[in-house]
Amino acid sequence: MSENSKIEWTHHTFNPWWGCSKVSEGCRNCYADSLANRYGKGNLWKGEREKKIGPWKDILKWDKSARERRVRERVFVASMADIFDGSIDVITWRDEAFDLLEKLTNLDILLLTKRPKLGATYLNKRYGENIPQHFWLGATVENQKAADERIPELLKANMDNLFLSVEPLLEKVDLRLNRWVCQECGAWSPGDYLTDDTGCNCADPVYGPEWYKNSIPWVIVGGESGHKARPMDAEWALDIMRQCQRIDTAFFFKQGSQANWENYKDPDDFPDGLRDREFPEALNGK
Repeated sequence: MSENSKIEWTHHTFNPWWGCSKVSEGCRNCYADSLANRYGKGNLWKGEREKKIGPWKDILKWDKSARERRVRERVFVASMADIFDGSIDVITWRDEAFDLLEKLTNLDILLLTKRPKLGATYLNKRYGENIPQHFWLGATVENQKAADERIPELLKANMDNLFLSVEPLLEKVDLRLNRWVCQECGAWSPGDYLTDDTGCNCADPVYGPEWYKNSIPWVIVGGESGHKARPMDAEWALDIMRQCQRIDTAFFFKQGSQANWENYKDPDDFPDGLRDREFPEALNGK
């Protein structure tokens, strides 16, 4: 699961196992939990995990096919789990998964997690300053609390390929995508100024508009789906779009909320400004 994914921002989904633990408001109506329950696998969200066999072979085929066609394709890892889940079973399976994923250089590996602290720690420890260039680490943020907690942890990864999935968007969120960089020592902080905890000890830090840099090149936004979906205000998404435009971050609007958008998945019915689906240049811009 699954070649030719229906998720608009990826080509495939790779699920080496199923199961997860709910950690925040974004998990309340988890689509993966609901889908698993249809298959009688509700126990997988209550502590158990189930390793899959087929996907480990399928992803090798996708890499081979991409190489032969001389294209790159995106693979969303663990749409039915979290690659950085902390369960005992996953700790072993995760190492096995990365032994495989690091070799699949014809694919862009999208590692989306609600646990970016564990993700950054794991990748930094395993690869140091040489995290594979075809890896992308992303964090899910659904509200301001999640943004404030997870984005700083995401930025600790020793890599430039970072992204955010703001889905389900549950309130207006300031993503604080910018960062000030001191020209003298390279210290930086997100937001509108250098904070005291950046490590910048320069007597007169040198920074200005030319050092107001993009730190996260791609943001995906979407509303919640399902019969329990919570509403999303279009203005919340438009505000994030404007945040992205100010610093040339690619903005991808996936869908509205099924709770209050009549045609929540139809781009032709999206408000002006939310119809473009952008990818960062590092993902070939498409």
